[in-house]
Amino acid sequence: MTVDPITKEVTKITVSNQSTTTAPRIFDVVKLLHSSPILYGRGTRVWIVKDEHGAYHVLKDSWILASNVSSEIQFIQKIQKIIQDNESDGHFFKYSCPSYLTGDECVCSTDTIRHNVPEKAPTRNQRRLVMPVIGDPVTSFRSKKEFVSTFLDIVNVLDFLNSKARVIHGDISINNILIRRIWDHGPNDSPSQLLVQPSVPVASATPQAANTIVDEEGTTEPIESSGMLIDCDFMRDVEQDTHQTSGTLPFMAIKALRPTPEQMFRHHAGHDLECLMYTMLTICMYTTGPGELRKPEKVDNNKDFNFNSWFHTADRQALASLKWLTLSVPNLFIKPFIPKYWEDFVPFLMELIDATWEKDKNYLENPNIATHQAYRDILKRALAKYTEEEDDKLLAPYAAIPPKLPEKRPSEDNQPSQRSKRLRLNTSTTVPRNPILQSLSSVNGLADN
Repeated sequence: MTVDPITKEVTKITVSNQSTTTAPRIFDVVKLLHSSPILYGRGTRVWIVKDEHGAYHVLKDSWILASNVSSEIQFIQKIQKIIQDNESDGHFFKYSCPSYLTGDECVCSTDTIRHNVPEKAPTRNQRRLVMPVIGDPVTSFRSKKEFVSTFLDIVNVLDFLNSKARVIHGDISINNILIRRIWDHGPNDSPSQLLVQPSVPVASATPQAANTIVDEEGTTEPIESSGMLIDCDFMRDVEQDTHQTSGTLPFMAIKALRPTPEQMFRHHAGHDLECLMYTMLTICMYTTGPGELRKPEKVDNNKDFNFNSWFHTADRQALASLKWLTLSVPNLFIKPFIPKYWEDFVPFLMELIDATWEKDKNYLENPNIATHQAYRDILKRALAKYTEEEDDKLLAPYAAIPPKLPEKRPSEDNQPSQRSKRLRLNTSTTVPRNPILQSLSSVNGLADN
């Protein structure tokens, strides 16, 4: 890495591509997307970078436990090969699966850095991975139709990975699902065209150039999009048993939060779907429409916004119980707090919950029975509803630049108001701050770090 001596920011990153004989590639850093705020674990950092030809990519740098037998790079390469070799339906998923450009399995080892440390922590290897596709956050949906379509894509790709690649993702969360906007697809190569046989005409967005420039107000034109899955760090084979679970705490399956120490745990396809349902529920709870995050609001003192506890509970057993309580009594802990925008989607959410466990059963003790087909059927009905009801001419703007907030005016004595401080500290009558606005890293608690 090259670091600016004044700002201490990373400006260039070299990737040696150790698996081939090609020359190392140097990428210019454009923007830091993510940096782990904690001093332990994988220390993951993610940048948008530019290569020597001016093309933009995503570069991920993380420190992985050397004892891990699986490799994100190997899994992505395996998926790419299956898509290329599967002529019958592989092309359906080319926009939805992660892709690989170049990378290094081991740039450096902590053993090299800590060779004089008497009591060493478990060895970690620094891995670099460059991916050629940049996506938008899943919260950037422009309509309920695009929201549902995105999650339907993810259900389909999870089914494909499970049945064809024989792998489980293992860490479905709001951070690992993106919306990929397709600007330069061919006439029969858009996501909507791929959903049906080529002989059946489907109305799709007009192909647009990849270098299209829009003004500060963005564009309201329809843009083809696809749900995209990223982050294969915790991917594993379908029938792989382990003593450890994985995931991002607020989105982890209940069974994954309550592993039995003396038994091996198997993360199956239903667990990925359960995590997907939690992701949808989170977005519905904390957004009030396209591009609109929910603001703190006054609530009835007799009501408890229980869902917030999912995002600041680090104890796994306690979190599993909180999830069970929330899901068991949706009329008390979910429906009263759903913003108006999502009220007509609530019946579909309830169906997804019912499709995940048997009705009138204890979610803590009973097995997850979710299937791709059950989730697919529910979301297809939701998509049909919004396709009929929503007007593509009324899409939320894409790539709009928000206006600058006015500068705060200092008080007459240049001192902050003590009264306003006390009001902000009194949160008993407000919905706590939106977890989507906060870094989830404090509660990520990935089981095997």
